Amino acid sequence: MTAALPADAAKGSGAASPALSPALDGPRPGEYVPPSHSFDGVPQAGTFFWTDAQGTGRTCSGSVVRSPGRDLVLSAGHCLKGYSGTAPQRRLAFVPQYHDGVKPYGAFPVGANGVYVPQQYYDLGEHAGAAYDFGFAVTEPNQDGTSLQDAVGGLRLLTGTGYRHAPVRMIGYPAGADKPLECWSRTTRWASDDPADPGTFPRIACDAFVGGTSGGPMLVPWVDGWAVIGVIGGYHTGGNTAQVSYSAYFGSATRALYDAAVTGAPPAGAGPGQSWVGHRASPTDTPGEKTRVRMTGDLGTIPPTTAIRMTEAYVASCFVHWLRGRDGRLPGRPSPMYPAVEFVD
Repeated sequence: MTAALPADAAKGSGAASPALSPALDGPRPGEYVPPSHSFDGVPQAGTFFWTDAQGTGRTCSGSVVRSPGRDLVLSAGHCLKGYSGTAPQRRLAFVPQYHDGVKPYGAFPVGANGVYVPQQYYDLGEHAGAAYDFGFAVTEPNQDGTSLQDAVGGLRLLTGTGYRHAPVRMIGYPAGADKPLECWSRTTRWASDDPADPGTFPRIACDAFVGGTSGGPMLVPWVDGWAVIGVIGGYHTGGNTAQVSYSAYFGSATRALYDAAVTGAPPAGAGPGQSWVGHRASPTDTPGEKTRVRMTGDLGTIPPTTAIRMTEAYVASCFVHWLRGRDGRLPGRPSPMYPAVEFVD
C-alpha cells in the first residue's frame, strides 16, 4: 500500500520490505483478531478534509486532545507532513464525528503554520523515522466561532505509559466509508525486525483497519474519561495488512512536540534567516499596555520564516486573548521553546 500523502489516505508503507513479508507484519499463526464494526463515531474523533484549486477530498483520521488553547488535533506524522508551512498547496480542516455525510460540529480549519511534526520525521523519512510518526494540528474555530475542544471535549494525552494496555478501543475512518470503525483489543510490544523501519512499537490486532484509518486514536479508559496512548502509524506507517496496526511509542518526543504546539513554537522545517524585534500583549497585561519582545540571536542566525511565524503567532494570540477572552497559544512568560526571545520590562 502507499503512505497517507495529501491525496492518499492509505495505511501502510508501500511494498513490504524485502526483509519482512506482509504476512509477518500481520497476524501471527493462530492469533485471534478482534472484529471491528461501523458506528456513528464519538465527538473527540474525526477525519480530515483537504481543499485545493481542483476540489476537496478526505484523508486520514485524528482525535482531539486537551490543550490550553482548546484547539489541538492529534494524528500521524505521515498524515500531516504534506500540509505543513504557511502556504500548503492544500488546506486541511478537521471534522469531528463525521458520519453519513453529516458534520455535526462543523469543520475546524487547520491554521496557517499550524502543523507540528517532529524534525526527526522530516530528517529520517517515514521508514527510518517510523518511531516519530505522530503529529499535531492547531485548528481555528468553526463557522460559529466555537473552538474545537469547547465543541466536542478532549482526550487526555498519555506519554511514557509503556506498550501493553488493555482494553484498548481503536477508532479510524476507512477511505470512502460513510462511517468510522471501532474495535476493542489490546496493545503489545513489537520490536522491529525490519531494518528499514527500526524501533519498538505498540502493536494491536483489529480487523478491517485499511487505508484512511491512519492517525486514528488508540484509547484507554481513564479516571476522567478517555485517554489516548497511540495513533495508527509508526511501523510500516501503520502496518501492511488490515488485521494488525501499529503506533509510534508516545514518550518524551511526543510530549516535547505537544509542548511546542501548545506554546506556539515555530514548527519544524524552518530555513536560513535573520533576527526579529516585535511587541506582544501579555495575558496578564491591561489593554493598551505592551511588553517588548526581543530576539537575542545574532543577525543571520534566526530564520526569516521563523520570525514571520512567531510574529503571526503573537498577533493571532493577542486577538484570541482580547477578542475571545482566552489565552490561546501565546506564552505568558519566557519559554524554552523560544530560546532566542527575551522579554524586556
